[in-house]
Amino acid sequence: MLLDEDNVKPKGNESGGYKSSNKIYQKYKVDEIIYKIILNGKDSDGKYSLIEMEFPAEKEKEIPLHKHANEDVIIYVIEGDFLIKSSNENINAAHGRVLKLEKNKEHSYKKIGNNKGKMLVLFEPAGFENYFRDLNRLQTSSDPSIIGNDLQIFDKDDDRIRLHLLEKTYGWTFS
Repeated sequence: MLLDEDNVKPKGNESGGYKSSNKIYQKYKVDEIIYKIILNGKDSDGKYSLIEMEFPAEKEKEIPLHKHANEDVIIYVIEGDFLIKSSNENINAAHGRVLKLEKNKEHSYKKIGNNKGKMLVLFEPAGFENYFRDLNRLQTSSDPSIIGNDLQIFDKDDDRIRLHLLEKTYGWTFS
């Protein structure tokens, strides 16, 4: 679900600093995890997208085992402790850890402990950031045609069909 859009004005100075402009970040909440789109594919000519993921405190939350057919994923842990599964390996990741997860390899992320968790996730190439927009449209629209021509929803009351179509559209599958 779309939470809100943050209007951010970068700090700049008038004597030669970078230009100050408004940047709007879209934030989505899925299963208590907040996804903030920092950079979308339009801003990088489709080369990559960058998403900040914030996991709640007091709960261990997990993004289940899945794989991406289209994107390599690079993770940077900003805050908290995570257990990241990649193929058959369990990796403990804390602040400052960087990991590269190649496409077509199963992986999962689990925030462990009671502290809040936050990570930056870079998807290369871009495109996966649109998943959250489409998921939001599926959750908030009673008109399935709003998703576009590439997604045809046959039963608007069956979330399994909706999620399966998103899987096919974005080239990822849950294990």
